[in-house]
Amino acid sequence: MKINDYISYINIFFLKNNLHPIILFTILFIIAMSKSTIFLSSFLPPASVMLITIISISFPTLNINLIWLAITLGGTTGSIISYYIGYQITQKKICGQFLNRYQLILDNSYKKLIKKGTIILFTSRFIAILRYTIPLAAGILLMKKRKVYITFFLSSGLWAILYILIVNGTFSIIKSKIFL
Repeated sequence: MKINDYISYINIFFLKNNLHPIILFTILFIIAMSKSTIFLSSFLPPASVMLITIISISFPTLNINLIWLAITLGGTTGSIISYYIGYQITQKKICGQFLNRYQLILDNSYKKLIKKGTIILFTSRFIAILRYTIPLAAGILLMKKRKVYITFFLSSGLWAILYILIVNGTFSIIKSKIFL
């Protein structure tokens, strides 16, 4: 199959299926999850570009509450995956040389995360690299799951609201310019 045929196939697929609410919800979930997971985020374009694009496509079809839910659940799931990977590194003593080599730094990080852990976890959602590295560090440092998961959910919820407001505001500006 030629590359042009493949690209045409992908375009036709999205033209036929992009309006289905379940597919849009799933795409929003997967993008938010992948942008919050340590191994996937590095290979993808920036979260802002991906989320703003798919939210724009989703607006006519999906309820704003469903868009918010998809992004929030996806972001929370991705952070939990990163946290779990960090947790397993510590529990199963994977990468032991890494942990021994950086034990002093990890101890200092642990002290800072104990003092201001919730604030750091919450604000890390809004900074690209920290979005997936801080949950990994929280897992390595064995922070309490319940507190971490609640923080992930709240920060993902606000993250989703900000993207929805950006797209909604952009649509409002465009509509007002068109009708002037």
